[in-house]
Amino acid sequence: MLQSDVHLPADWHLQTAKSLYQAAMTKGWDGNFDGLVYGLAPDGGFADAHKYFRVQCEAIAAAWRLFPVTQEEAYTLNYSRVWQYSWDHFVEHKCGTWFRILDRQGR
Repeated sequence: MLQSDVHLPADWHLQTAKSLYQAAMTKGWDGNFDGLVYGLAPDGGFADAHKYFRVQCEAIAAAWRLFPVTQEEAYTLNYSRVWQYSWDHFVEHKCGTWFRILDRQGR
């Protein structure tokens, strides 16, 4: 293996990333109050329904990275959906900072 090949993605990386992203968006999206919850329980319910800024940011970044590779429109739609939720609830517009944790209702 050449040194330059060390950081190239393996064949399974893209499929795994897509699968993990889909599971997070499907199981973690709060259909009642929007936003991604912090944690899932083994039974598939919400273990921690608080909304953490970091979870939203990671979903936005993942969608941003997956769309150019896949050209699947779902990533742009999810990007917009999570970013809009973040803009509406997490961004503190007076100071330009983000709230760290919100309750399930986005407060």
